[in-house]
Amino acid sequence: MDLIQWLEEWYLSQCDGDWEHCYGLKISTLDNPGWSVKINLRETMLENKPFESLVKERTEHDWIHCRLKEGYFEGFGGPKNLVENQLSDNKEFFITRQVIESLTHKLSLSELGKYSQDWEYESADSSRVNEFVSFYESAELNQSEKFALMSLIISSFDDASCTL
Repeated sequence: MDLIQWLEEWYLSQCDGDWEHCYGLKISTLDNPGWSVKINLRETMLENKPFESLVKERTEHDWIHCRLKEGYFEGFGGPKNLVENQLSDNKEFFITRQVIESLTHKLSLSELGKYSQDWEYESADSSRVNEFVSFYESAELNQSEKFALMSLIISSFDDASCTL
């Protein structure tokens, strides 16, 4: 999945009838020349996720700066650094609303409230670990679903160890 597809999926997963009216993202050009990306992370699963600022100064037209500032991801870069600038080296997956809804349906999990957080902890069920592992091994899942399901499996194992 390229960056634009990831961004489209992430944005769509935030849209809940309210978020998209208050928050969003902007991609624009800079006059030095370059690109700017600003993504409002408020009320998303990325809002409190740590992010280490990044600065790469290679040449006058080959540079990137990325940071979190006041609830926003901000990325800036040279004229050919738009994709690199904006998380392209980031191989992390995130548990999005879309993935939660998909796995909730596929695994017949309890529906969570609109403002629920930490899905993998709230949905953990030590009595279903074998079922979750079997589903992980046999179902056709995309990478984001696999990541989320593995998080649920780990949380369910942890839940089992807490009840011993």
